Amino acid sequence: MAGDVGLSYADFITLHQPQIDASGVPETYLSSLYTKLTNEIYDAGTVFTMMKQEPEGEDDSDTETEGGCKTAWNVIVSNEDGLRVDDPSSIFLIDHAWTYTASSARESLDQVPGLLDRMLDLMDCQHDD
Repeated sequence: MAGDVGLSYADFITLHQPQIDASGVPETYLSSLYTKLTNEIYDAGTVFTMMKQEPEGEDDSDTETEGGCKTAWNVIVSNEDGLRVDDPSSIFLIDHAWTYTASSARESLDQVPGLLDRMLDLMDCQHDD
C-alpha cells in the first residue's frame, strides 16, 4: 500500500470498512491508520518493547514451558510519556517476522533456509533434531 497515492482516505475507508468493523477499530484511529499504512510506518518499537521474563527461583531456570521454550515474554510500554487511548496516533502496525497459513507452516519451516533457526532463536527455544 506504500506510495499508493491513488487511494484517497475516503476510498480507503470504503474499501476496508468490513475489516475495520470486524477488528473493532474505533473511528478515532482511522486517519492515523490510513497514514501509517500508506507510508509503511511501523512505529510500535517507539512505544512498546518485549521484555524477557526471568525465572523467579533457581528451580525455574531449567523448567521448559509449553513447546520446549524456556522463556516467557511480556510486552510493556517503554515510552516515557506512556500511552494514551485518546491519542489518535495510538494505533500501531507491526511488521511480521513470518507470514504463513496453518496448513503451510511446517512446510515453510522445512523449506525456507534459516527460518526455523530464526524462529527458535526469537522464541528462545531448543530444537530437537
